[in-house]
Formats: sequence, C-alpha cells, structure tokens
Amino acid sequence: MGASTARDVAGYILDRLGPMESWKVQKLTYYTQAWALAWEGQPVFDDRIEAWTNGPVTPSIWNAHRKQRWVTRLPGAHPDRLTPEQVDVVEAVLDFYGSCDGDTLSKMTHDEGPWQEARRGLSEGAWSDAEISQRSMRGFYTRATLTGAPVPTRRPSMHTADPEQTIQHAQSEIERWHHTLDWLAVR
Repeated sequence: MGASTARDVAGYILDRLGPMESWKVQKLTYYTQAWALAWEGQPVFDDRIEAWTNGPVTPSIWNAHRKQRWVTRLPGAHPDRLTPEQVDVVEAVLDFYGSCDGDTLSKMTHDEGPWQEARRGLSEGAWSDAEISQRSMRGFYTRATLTGAPVPTRRPSMHTADPEQTIQHAQSEIERWHHTLDWLAVR
C-alpha cells in the first residue's frame, strides 16, 4: 500500500465523520492500520504506533493535535494521498467502529493482544512509548478474522486490476513459494 501517512488517514477520518475526540481519531487510525495489515499484509503508513496508557497512539498525529481534546482538522494531512484500496480499508473500519466513542475504543484496544503485548510487564497506569509492532497487529487481527469474532467487513475491491500486473505478481509469488508448494503437492 504505502506512501500515505497516519495524518492522511486521520485527515480522511475527520473529513468523513467530522470533528471528534482525540482518542477516537487515534483509535480509528490504529484500527485502519491493523486491518490493512490483516487483510492486505501491508501497512497503510509507516508512522510508529505506541502503547500509551489510554491505548494505541500515533505520535505523529498526537503532535499535530497536541493539547486538543476535540480535533477538528490536522495540519499536514492529505487525505487525497490515500489509494482507493486504502480508502476501502478506512471505510470498513468506520462502518464497524465509527459509532463508538473514544473511551469505548480505548477499552476495546486494552482487551486486545497487540496493546497488551507492547505493555507486558508494565503496571496499569504506567507511562510507555513501547511500539505496537506491525507483526503483532497483523497476527492478532488475522486470527480474529479466522476465528469468527465480530470484525469489520472487508469491502470487495471495485478497482480493476491490470491483467499484466496480476500475471507478473502471480509469477513472482509462485517463484517465491515454489519450495513450499512443491512440498505441499506431495503431502
């Protein structure tokens, strides 16, 4: 996916839902990254996400709205940088989580593995800037999808794939996985 920033995602969310609590925009941005990793295997943005006391926080967004409990816009956000595929992920996240307030979303993240893993060994209210890894997000939310837990509904792509790119991608994946595919074929 790539090339977009966390601010771009947060800016899209604010454009779509209007002004909101800072906690809410932080958690919706986090869930966008988490579900992109689970569904696409790639991040929407490269910004660091940290396991703060009140749940996942992206410092680059926090620095843009610092000391504002209510966020109306984010300086430096360019929602138009999001690809159609990234917009689909954000929209699925907003459909599923958008009606929740920031406090509810924060409590939800506290019950989930990536935030807990990043804060392992810390007391409940302890300060932390520990990173929530993309690996832990991808693993946790992929498993949630596979176990039948209530999750956002992944939108079908309405974007036409270039057939030549699709063939090239398939060939590179076959090359990449040929040993595993050969092993599975004889089992």
